[in-house]
Amino acid sequence: MKFKKLTIEDIPEIIRMENTVSGSIYQHNTKEEMVEMISDGLSYGLLINQKMVGFNLAFKATEDVYGIPKDDVIISDATVILEEYRGNSYQFVLHSHRDKKHKRKYVVTKTSPYNLASLKNLLKYGFKIDRLIEKDLSSKNPFPYCEESNKTVGYPTKEPKYLRYLLVFQSSD
Repeated sequence: MKFKKLTIEDIPEIIRMENTVSGSIYQHNTKEEMVEMISDGLSYGLLINQKMVGFNLAFKATEDVYGIPKDDVIISDATVILEEYRGNSYQFVLHSHRDKKHKRKYVVTKTSPYNLASLKNLLKYGFKIDRLIEKDLSSKNPFPYCEESNKTVGYPTKEPKYLRYLLVFQSSD
């Protein structure tokens, strides 16, 4: 098992891997979003026998995240593990590798409330559910972590113009 800091050249492989995940539980990233995240240097791929079997896209917060100073936060936007490699704690392995290389007090991520496998893994690894938010799909901001127009909502909602996320936090304390 090896880790690879992701580069722009990895985007076609990342897109291929993202396309293996159901859109009902995963919001696919645009190429522009991937370039922006990868350029922060916090995104890694997991290789087994020279094959990328998983990745984590992460970036530095550019503003405070729900009251947490931006310099204390890494935002982990997306983690994908190929189906045949799931069940081996590789999501945690990727997060742990990134966190050893890039120390921050908090890691913030989002997951669909319907992605039970991801939610179970995040809770197992020490993340705590903070809130359920809705992201207005008409918003220009692709990252729902800091935007004031995000609404904290009850669960569930039925508004088709919104994506629902559980925001989860992990503290190094």
